[in-house]
Amino acid sequence: MLYGFVAKTKKSPTWSEMLHAIKRNFGGLDLVNPEEYFKEQLSMMDFTEDVS
Repeated sequence: MLYGFVAKTKKSPTWSEMLHAIKRNFGGLDLVNPEEYFKEQLSMMDFTEDVS
């Protein structure tokens, strides 16, 4: 999924694109909060972008 975003835009994925892929891959896991885990691991990303 991320490959598709990157191939289409020729840019690094945005946080909203990353979040979409994360939620799609980890949906249904009630015992885990993948969004927070990935935010910690991807500290170099800009999480303040406008999500539209």
